Amino acid sequence: SLANEVVGLRRIGEGELRMNGWRLEDGAGHRFVFPDMVLNKGGSVRIFTRAGSNTVNELFWGMNESVWVSGKTAGLYDDQSNLRATFTIP
Repeated sequence: SLANEVVGLRRIGEGELRMNGWRLEDGAGHRFVFPDMVLNKGGSVRIFTRAGSNTVNELFWGMNESVWVSGKTAGLYDDQSNLRATFTIP
């Protein structure tokens, strides 16, 4: 449901990772662009599909409908449009 839909990301690499300009896409035209933020090693952020107020570790997409359904693949792209990670919703 839209109220509970969320994608979680955790930094597993070394050092800081600046996320400004990175994006999360569903392959069907829905795109979330990350604000200027940094993920440190072991740091995490949750991206909620619904509207809300951003915090340090929770971001809100502002969509009015669910995006992530079973079988859909989430793609994480860096600021140079390189695919960095994927996850297919079970």
